[in-house]
Amino acid sequence: MRPGFRINGYGRGKNERDCIKMIEADGWYLVATRGSHRQYKHP
Repeated sequence: MRPGFRINGYGRGKNERDCIKMIEADGWYLVATRGSHRQYKHP
């Protein structure tokens, strides 16, 4: 299992899947993927 990383330098560590859920719940949507890099856009 990969170690989590921190958002804004404080709080409990979050993993990649949790962060994706958070930004998509906030209205961001995926526009492009290249390798492991994802680009999101907010309306």
